[in-house]
Amino acid sequence: MAKRLTESFKLQEKGVRRKLKKAKWDKSLPSFKNLEIDIYYKEHYEDLELSITNILNLEEKSIKTNISCICEMGSNYLITNIKCPHCGKNIQINRYWNCYICDCPEHEKKIFEISKVSIPEPKKYKELPDGDD
Repeated sequence: MAKRLTESFKLQEKGVRRKLKKAKWDKSLPSFKNLEIDIYYKEHYEDLELSITNILNLEEKSIKTNISCICEMGSNYLITNIKCPHCGKNIQINRYWNCYICDCPEHEKKIFEISKVSIPEPKKYKELPDGDD
């Protein structure tokens, strides 16, 4: 009887650890919610400017680049592709590491992480003049 209780307790512990790991991983995803980007930019994500850092060389300055693709993830949006600032190629997110890896032969291996997002003010639409008859 005691052996069964111990085994069930160990299984519950494993489940809790998995749940905590998943929650921690979700908080580090490059998504609109985690980067505090307004949902308005889901259709205008080209206007956003990202500051990214090269994880392999932290002394290197932050580089600016743009988002090339996003995808819907529940009620949130995930930044799936960015443009490599060195070769201009689209880099896809590595879901295991939550970073972007560029292995282009033009330059050595670069691993990028989003450090800051520059959000421009939303474009103000022209108001139509009132039609006084």
